[in-house]
Amino acid sequence: MRVIIPPIGNQTISMLKTTSLVSVVAAQDLLTRVQNIYATNFLIIELLLVASIWYLVTTTLASLAQSWIEARLGRSPVAVPRGAGGWRRLADAIASKG
Repeated sequence: MRVIIPPIGNQTISMLKTTSLVSVVAAQDLLTRVQNIYATNFLIIELLLVASIWYLVTTTLASLAQSWIEARLGRSPVAVPRGAGGWRRLADAIASKG
């Protein structure tokens, strides 16, 4: 699981980001729904901003979930110090090596 989580998470996030391209082939996704709505009320910029915020929120949540799963499985790229004074111990360790 440690080996497959990062690529699967990256592919999932990439697919989520490219779903806006689906609107070109007339499939129903977020951008297509936004285009249908602004065709009736002519609030183009406002609705595209809302769609971009939704994409940002979903990709951010997916990225956070992926990093949480990676950290949970022990394959976190950055070791986060835990407990009181953990950051200070990390800073002291870095200062003593430099």
